[in-house]
Amino acid sequence: MRDGDKLVPLAAFQLDAGRVIATYNDPGYRTEIETNGIGAMIGGQLKVVRPGDGAEFYDAIDPAYSRSTLMVVSVVDEPRAQSAAALTRDDLEHYLRTAGWKFERIDERTLGLAFRGDAATFPFFIRLTDAWIFFTIVPFVKMPDDDRAQLAIYRRLLQLNRTMNLAKFALDEDGDIVLTVELPTEATSASALDDALAALTLYANAHYVELRDLAARATR
Repeated sequence: MRDGDKLVPLAAFQLDAGRVIATYNDPGYRTEIETNGIGAMIGGQLKVVRPGDGAEFYDAIDPAYSRSTLMVVSVVDEPRAQSAAALTRDDLEHYLRTAGWKFERIDERTLGLAFRGDAATFPFFIRLTDAWIFFTIVPFVKMPDDDRAQLAIYRRLLQLNRTMNLAKFALDEDGDIVLTVELPTEATSASALDDALAALTLYANAHYVELRDLAARATR
């Protein structure tokens, strides 16, 4: 929220002996967060956590808001982790083998994988750059040519993005829908990779049929 030209956090959260202490600057945000909570990947599963959940809520704050340009919260006295080495391709491949994923090297920075979902098999790519690692299903759904149908799908994608954590929908160079997860390579742990793959598979299964059917109706 803004106070004149100054950006003011909606709230500040502090963890004290496992209990979240919250200071709210926006009453509406307090009602929203205490009622609806925020989504978080915990143990490979998507959960909704609220301030009353203590450490689980506190740990979910940064992943939920770190990429938002619209909503700002802050944490108080959060210990800062020391800088760690960035994830390498060897690290990534070792993780995938250990986790039981089969993959194909597409090029020096890209791996090809696939998983069987509830309604389809989803090929996807993992691309490792100097600063980021991307997990992407492309295309997730082919976009129809009809302009009105496209607008309806764009609206739905924006609605879904508002409810999703870690993953997001976007468009590729051809205008088709992609589902992607992005993580910084610095200090990316095995648990973070677990969460990224869990989010990709979770949201693919949750939204594929709906988006496929929206696109298919426009071509009939």
